[in-house]
Amino acid sequence: MSYRTRSVGFLATSFFRVDASRALAVVLKLSVFLTQFAWRCIVDVIIALFVWTLFGIFVGALARLLVPGRQPMGFLGTMLLGVVGSFAGGLLVYAFRGGDLLQPSGFLMSLLGAVVVLLIATSARSRRARI
Repeated sequence: MSYRTRSVGFLATSFFRVDASRALAVVLKLSVFLTQFAWRCIVDVIIALFVWTLFGIFVGALARLLVPGRQPMGFLGTMLLGVVGSFAGGLLVYAFRGGDLLQPSGFLMSLLGAVVVLLIATSARSRRARI
């Protein structure tokens, strides 16, 4: 028995003896798994951004339809209005019910939050125009 075998004692079994080909196979399988996991995460983020964009456009457009008057904002402003309105609605939910401070909310609270944000923005813009 060599010094190495004596020092590890029970670890000197065939279970812990790994040859180079098995080690390489394990490393390759792990790298393939991590690559697939990374791609899944990237795809999930892209899909989430796409859904948030569509949701923001829809909620922002409805908020602009509900608030009377002219709102000089473009397509990107409408989308941002919907997304910010969702978080503003989440802030309203947090104020009344609790939970996370920065949480997105459901459709109705998102619409209410977008209307509130749009009213604040138009009133600030009209005050600035009078000055």
